Amino acid sequence: MLYQTPDWPPGGTTAVVVLERLATPPIASPRLGTRRPFAQTLWTLGVILAIGVPCAIGWRSAGGYFLAGRMLAPVGAMAETARQDSRRSH
Repeated sequence: MLYQTPDWPPGGTTAVVVLERLATPPIASPRLGTRRPFAQTLWTLGVILAIGVPCAIGWRSAGGYFLAGRMLAPVGAMAETARQDSRRSH
């Protein structure tokens, strides 16, 4: 397949890019099996997402729980003080 770029490069010459379809054999290794590079990349991405997404959700949940506890601690202390004051006044 040939593709000509019109008016490039400047100066009157025309650049021609030749694209070929490469016939490469599939990757054959004991660890990877016989997957082609694109299929292997997709499989690797799937594994990363399958492990990474649950880990990210877990870390986010733990961090949110920790931060919520720290932010609400003063409210809990005020509630406990109010509870003790109400017991003393009765």
